Amino acid sequence: MFEDVNRLPSATEQLRMAAFQGDLNRVKALSAILPLSLLNTTNHSGHTALILAASKGRTDIVKYLISKQVDLNIQTDFGAGYTALMYAVEKNHIEIVKVLLEANADCTIKDFAGNTAYTLAQKSGNTNIIELLNTLSHKKFGVLVSTFYYLSSPISAIIFSVIKKETKEIQQAHKQNPEELKAPLIAKQTN
Repeated sequence: MFEDVNRLPSATEQLRMAAFQGDLNRVKALSAILPLSLLNTTNHSGHTALILAASKGRTDIVKYLISKQVDLNIQTDFGAGYTALMYAVEKNHIEIVKVLLEANADCTIKDFAGNTAYTLAQKSGNTNIIELLNTLSHKKFGVLVSTFYYLSSPISAIIFSVIKKETKEIQQAHKQNPEELKAPLIAKQTN
Protein backbone atom coordinates (compact mmCIF):
# COMPACT_ATOMS: atom_id res chain seq x y z
CA MET A 1 0.00 0.00 0.00
CA PHE A 2 1.25 3.50 -0.89
CA GLU A 3 2.09 5.71 2.07
CA ASP A 4 1.73 9.49 1.76
CA VAL A 5 5.24 10.87 2.31
CA ASN A 6 3.82 14.34 2.89
CA ARG A 7 2.58 13.12 6.25
CA LEU A 8 6.06 12.19 7.47
CA PRO A 9 7.92 14.91 9.35
CA SER A 10 10.96 16.32 7.57
CA ALA A 11 14.39 16.20 9.18
CA THR A 12 14.05 19.87 10.18
CA GLU A 13 10.66 19.20 11.79
CA GLN A 14 12.17 16.24 13.63
CA LEU A 15 15.04 18.48 14.80
CA ARG A 16 12.61 21.03 16.23
CA MET A 17 10.57 18.27 17.91
CA ALA A 18 13.71 16.74 19.44
CA ALA A 19 14.82 20.16 20.73
CA PHE A 20 11.36 20.80 22.19
CA GLN A 21 11.27 17.36 23.85
CA GLY A 22 14.83 17.58 25.18
CA ASP A 23 16.27 14.70 23.15
CA LEU A 24 19.92 15.78 22.81
CA ASN A 25 21.04 12.57 21.07
CA ARG A 26 18.39 13.01 18.39
CA VAL A 27 19.31 16.70 17.99
CA LYS A 28 22.96 15.70 17.51
CA ALA A 29 22.10 13.00 14.98
CA LEU A 30 19.84 15.27 12.95
CA SER A 31 22.15 18.28 13.04
CA ALA A 32 24.95 16.07 11.75
CA ILE A 33 23.07 15.50 8.49
CA LEU A 34 21.60 18.98 8.09
CA PRO A 35 23.50 21.99 6.75
CA LEU A 36 23.66 25.08 8.99
CA SER A 37 21.07 26.90 6.88
CA LEU A 38 18.51 24.20 7.73
CA LEU A 39 19.32 24.27 11.45
CA ASN A 40 17.87 27.78 11.45
CA THR A 41 14.59 26.90 9.72
CA THR A 42 11.35 27.70 11.47
CA ASN A 43 8.06 25.91 11.94
CA HIS A 44 4.66 27.42 11.07
CA SER A 45 4.91 29.72 14.10
CA GLY A 46 8.42 30.88 13.36
CA HIS A 47 10.11 28.80 16.05
CA THR A 48 13.60 27.45 15.42
CA ALA A 49 15.10 24.48 17.27
CA LEU A 50 17.05 26.99 19.41
CA ILE A 51 13.94 28.97 20.30
CA LEU A 52 12.05 25.80 21.26
CA ALA A 53 14.95 24.51 23.38
CA ALA A 54 15.36 27.89 25.11
CA SER A 55 11.65 28.19 25.84
CA LYS A 56 11.56 24.71 27.41
CA GLY A 57 14.71 25.17 29.49
CA ARG A 58 16.83 22.65 27.58
CA THR A 59 20.26 24.07 28.47
CA ASP A 60 22.24 21.17 27.03
CA ILE A 61 20.50 21.49 23.67
CA VAL A 62 20.89 25.28 23.63
CA LYS A 63 24.65 24.88 24.25
CA TYR A 64 24.91 22.25 21.54
CA LEU A 65 23.02 24.32 18.96
CA ILE A 66 25.20 27.33 19.78
CA SER A 67 28.27 25.15 19.16
CA LYS A 68 26.81 24.44 15.70
CA GLN A 69 26.73 28.23 15.13
CA VAL A 70 22.99 28.64 14.72
CA ASP A 71 21.59 32.16 14.46
CA LEU A 72 20.91 33.34 18.02
CA ASN A 73 18.75 36.30 17.03
CA ILE A 74 15.97 34.90 14.85
CA GLN A 75 12.57 36.22 15.89
CA THR A 76 9.34 34.30 15.67
CA ASP A 77 7.11 35.32 12.77
CA PHE A 78 3.88 35.01 14.70
CA GLY A 79 2.83 35.79 18.23
CA ALA A 80 5.10 38.15 20.11
CA GLY A 81 8.16 38.17 17.83
CA TYR A 82 10.44 36.73 20.50
CA THR A 83 14.04 35.57 20.17
CA ALA A 84 15.47 32.58 22.05
CA LEU A 85 16.83 35.05 24.64
CA MET A 86 13.39 36.61 25.15
CA TYR A 87 11.79 33.20 25.71
CA ALA A 88 14.50 32.25 28.19
CA VAL A 89 13.96 35.55 30.04
CA GLU A 90 10.17 35.19 30.07
CA LYS A 91 10.35 31.59 31.32
CA ASN A 92 13.00 32.51 33.93
CA HIS A 93 15.61 30.09 32.54
CA ILE A 94 18.56 31.99 34.00
CA GLU A 95 21.24 29.50 32.90
CA ILE A 96 20.03 29.71 29.30
CA VAL A 97 19.95 33.51 29.49
CA LYS A 98 23.58 33.42 30.64
CA VAL A 99 24.62 30.96 27.90
CA LEU A 100 22.90 33.01 25.18
CA LEU A 101 24.38 36.31 26.37
CA GLU A 102 27.87 34.80 26.60
CA ALA A 103 27.40 33.58 23.00
CA ASN A 104 26.57 37.19 22.00
CA ALA A 105 22.81 37.00 21.64
CA ASP A 106 21.53 40.51 20.97
CA CYS A 107 19.73 41.82 24.06
CA THR A 108 18.62 44.98 22.25
CA ILE A 109 16.22 43.33 19.77
CA LYS A 110 12.62 44.40 20.27
CA ASP A 111 9.59 42.13 20.01
CA PHE A 112 6.45 43.19 18.14
CA ALA A 113 5.26 45.15 21.18
CA GLY A 114 8.56 47.02 21.53
CA ASN A 115 9.91 44.99 24.47
CA THR A 116 13.53 43.93 24.79
CA ALA A 117 14.84 41.04 26.88
CA TYR A 118 15.56 43.58 29.60
CA THR A 119 12.04 45.02 29.67
CA LEU A 120 10.58 41.48 29.71
CA ALA A 121 12.77 40.69 32.72
CA GLN A 122 11.57 43.84 34.44
CA LYS A 123 7.93 42.98 33.75
CA SER A 124 8.40 39.51 35.24
CA GLY A 125 10.23 40.99 38.24
CA ASN A 126 13.13 38.56 37.98
CA THR A 127 15.93 40.52 39.61
CA ASN A 128 18.49 37.76 39.00
CA ILE A 129 17.95 37.95 35.24
CA ILE A 130 17.90 41.77 35.32
CA GLU A 131 21.25 41.72 37.13
CA LEU A 132 22.63 39.14 34.68
CA LEU A 133 21.50 41.21 31.68
CA ASN A 134 23.10 44.31 33.17
CA THR A 135 26.35 42.55 34.04
CA LEU A 136 26.88 40.68 30.78
CA SER A 137 25.68 43.48 28.53
CA HIS A 138 27.95 45.88 30.43
CA LYS A 139 30.91 43.63 29.62
CA LYS A 140 29.77 43.48 26.00
CA PHE A 141 28.79 47.10 25.32
CA GLY A 142 30.55 48.98 28.12
CA VAL A 143 27.29 50.49 29.41
CA LEU A 144 24.42 49.34 31.54
CA VAL A 145 21.52 48.19 29.39
CA SER A 146 18.96 49.74 31.72
CA THR A 147 20.44 53.20 31.20
CA PHE A 148 19.58 53.22 27.51
CA TYR A 149 16.23 51.48 27.71
CA TYR A 150 14.80 54.20 29.85
CA LEU A 151 16.27 57.14 28.02
CA SER A 152 13.73 57.74 25.31
CA SER A 153 15.50 60.61 23.59
CA PRO A 154 16.72 60.07 20.02
CA ILE A 155 20.25 60.95 21.10
CA SER A 156 20.41 57.98 23.50
CA ALA A 157 19.32 55.64 20.71
CA ILE A 158 22.07 57.05 18.49
CA ILE A 159 24.70 56.68 21.23
CA PHE A 160 23.68 53.09 21.90
CA SER A 161 23.67 52.15 18.21
CA VAL A 162 27.18 53.61 17.80
CA ILE A 163 28.44 51.63 20.81
CA LYS A 164 26.80 48.49 19.48
CA LYS A 165 28.30 48.99 15.99
CA GLU A 166 31.79 49.64 17.37
CA THR A 167 31.53 46.57 19.58
CA LYS A 168 30.65 44.37 16.60
CA GLU A 169 33.53 45.84 14.58
CA ILE A 170 35.96 45.18 17.43
CA GLN A 171 34.70 41.60 17.82
CA GLN A 172 35.13 40.95 14.08
CA ALA A 173 38.61 42.47 14.06
CA HIS A 174 39.58 40.38 17.07
CA LYS A 175 38.49 37.18 15.28
CA GLN A 176 40.60 38.08 12.26
CA ASN A 177 43.80 39.10 14.06
CA PRO A 178 43.81 39.18 17.88
CA GLU A 179 47.35 40.60 18.17
CA GLU A 180 46.71 43.62 15.92
CA LEU A 181 43.71 44.63 17.98
CA LYS A 182 45.55 45.32 21.24
CA ALA A 183 47.25 48.59 20.23
CA PRO A 184 44.14 50.34 18.81
CA LEU A 185 42.11 49.40 21.90
CA ILE A 186 44.67 50.91 24.24
CA ALA A 187 44.82 54.07 22.14
CA LYS A 188 41.02 54.30 21.97
CA GLN A 189 40.69 54.01 25.77
CA THR A 190 43.12 56.86 26.38
CA ASN A 191 41.29 59.30 24.04
